Amino acid sequence: MSLHEDEEHWLLRRQLHEHSGDAVSGAFAKAVNRAYRVFDDNYLRIKLILRRKIYQLVDSNAQLQVLLAERNSRIDSNEERLKKLVYNLNRSEVIAHLGSFTWYKGSMEAEYSDNLLKLLSFDSAENSVLSMIRKFEDPLQILRALRGANRSSSAVKLANLKLKGESRYFDLEAHVTFTGGGTIDIISGIIKENTRWVHVNNRAEDQKKFYEAILNNIPVDIAIFNYDHKYMYLNPIAVRDQEVREFLLGRDDFD
Repeated sequence: MSLHEDEEHWLLRRQLHEHSGDAVSGAFAKAVNRAYRVFDDNYLRIKLILRRKIYQLVDSNAQLQVLLAERNSRIDSNEERLKKLVYNLNRSEVIAHLGSFTWYKGSMEAEYSDNLLKLLSFDSAENSVLSMIRKFEDPLQILRALRGANRSSSAVKLANLKLKGESRYFDLEAHVTFTGGGTIDIISGIIKENTRWVHVNNRAEDQKKFYEAILNNIPVDIAIFNYDHKYMYLNPIAVRDQEVREFLLGRDDFD
C-alpha cells in the first residue's frame, strides 16, 4: 500500500469513528465497510496472484539452476576432453618426431606446435613463416615450392631438408589455401624429422658403392639375379658394353 493510500485508509477509519453518534452513522458505516470488503477482496486476490507468481519464479529459478549445472557439467566435460585430445596430439607429435605450423598471410602471424619449436630450436616470438624457413640450409628451395603452389596443385612436399649448421634432416608437407582472388591465404603443414633414415640410406649407399667397386674390379664374370631370375647386377667383366649392361638390368634371359 502506498503512502497516499495509507492516509486515505486511516482517514476513513477516523471519519467512521467521528460519525458513530450521527443518525447517518449506520449508513455511513455500511458504506465504509463495503468499501473495506472490496479493498480486502482485491488485496487478497492480488496477494494470491503475487504469491503464485513468486512460486512460479522460484520454480523457474530452480529449473534454471539445474540447466546451468548440466550445461556447466557438459562444458567441464568438453574442456577435459579437449585437454586430453591436445595432450594426446602433443604426445603423438613427440613420438613421431614431427611438428605442425599454420601461417596466416592476412595477419602475417604464424602458429607453431610446441614440438616443432623444440625440433627446430625455434622461438615462438618469431611470428613469421620466413623465420622458420631460414632455419634450413636452402630456404629458397622451400619458398619456390610454396610459391609454385596453385589451386589445382595446392600440396607441397619436400624431402631431406638439411637444418642449417647441423646434420639433421626433415621432410616438409604443406597445404596452401587461396583467397577468392587467387592469392595465398593460409599455409599449414607438418615438418617431420627423418635424420635417422637419411643416415641409414647414406650408409647403405656408401656400402653399395663399396661393394660395387669390389665387384667391378674382380676379373671374373659376375651376375646377380632376383627370385624372378631378372638381372639385378652385372659387372663390366661379364658385359663390357655399358649400354648393353644397363639394358639387361631388370630383364631376364628370355627378354
